[in-house]
Amino acid sequence: MKNLDANTKKMLKTFGTFVGVLLVLFVILFIFMGIAGRKVGNTQLLNSVENAAKRYYANNKESLPKLEGETVKVSTDTLIAEKYLKSFDKITKNTSCSGEVKVTNNGGEYLYTPSLKCSEYKTTTIASKIEESLVSSGDGLYKDGNKYYYRGEYVNNYIKIGPITYRIISIDNNGYVKIINPTLGKNSYLWDDRYNVEKNQNGLGVNIYEKSRLREELADVYNSLDANTKKYIVKYDLCVGKRSSEVINDEECLTKLKDYVGTITAYEYASASLDENCKNIYSGSCSNYNYLSKIFTKNTWTMTGVSSNTYEVIYASSSTLDVKKTSGSARIAALYNIDGNNIYVSGDGTEKNPYVIR
Repeated sequence: MKNLDANTKKMLKTFGTFVGVLLVLFVILFIFMGIAGRKVGNTQLLNSVENAAKRYYANNKESLPKLEGETVKVSTDTLIAEKYLKSFDKITKNTSCSGEVKVTNNGGEYLYTPSLKCSEYKTTTIASKIEESLVSSGDGLYKDGNKYYYRGEYVNNYIKIGPITYRIISIDNNGYVKIINPTLGKNSYLWDDRYNVEKNQNGLGVNIYEKSRLREELADVYNSLDANTKKYIVKYDLCVGKRSSEVINDEECLTKLKDYVGTITAYEYASASLDENCKNIYSGSCSNYNYLSKIFTKNTWTMTGVSSNTYEVIYASSSTLDVKKTSGSARIAALYNIDGNNIYVSGDGTEKNPYVIR
């Protein structure tokens, strides 16, 4: 190098710099191509489809569902054709995919639900995932006609939505999943405190759920939920009728009220028991082998009034169902319904590994 003249040294230095810059550019290009060509996983794929639908409806707001409970949908073909989504061969190994995104108006919140069917992957709904755990004996999920409900003391019916882990009670014949918050809280509430005509007594209360203070308290609980939880909750026909019979049947469902939130009925409590001696709605046997009796460690209101008078309702405890005046006090356990078509993400329903939905 000492024998080289100044011009040669300068040329070699310039060439070396050029080669170095070229190598750096090559590395950057290689990394970029690797990122651009990467095939996303199934969760990322669903995220991409959902985000594409959100961009689509941001530019087509007039197409969003306007009515409560209304659902609209857009196909992945439309999202790809209108450049909101890349073609599947560019983002996933499952090139032969088709699907859609449903958008539902739940209480003014929009729930986006993507569903896909690919050569090596298919989305699963939470209802179908739960139904895989069907049993014919012992603790677990039972089928009665087109309905499913949990029975027994130790059942894997945990589902997490937002920050709260709920317990699944049942799936109805339309695929709606009923869930209850097992945390009772520290406060007790009266069922009702209005003037009672039958007893000519102020503050005794009236056992009509539709007009009760209990319904008002439950509405406050629902209104306190965050928007990310509310978007899953659907308005549903609650069974709010009164009971005249002690036989275990769904007499409460002769009267229904559409609402976002309610609480348990007397029938639902008794139906969760596996005790063969649970034949009377008020029998102490109905608390045996019953996961709900483990939740109701404190006296907890049901929505169910008695038909023999206008001032008594049924409450649940860890030992039985019983009757008390509407002016009495008890805890409340909020109950909601979600659409069973929500997409299952993970979990096996155990307390440590609850079901999770998108």
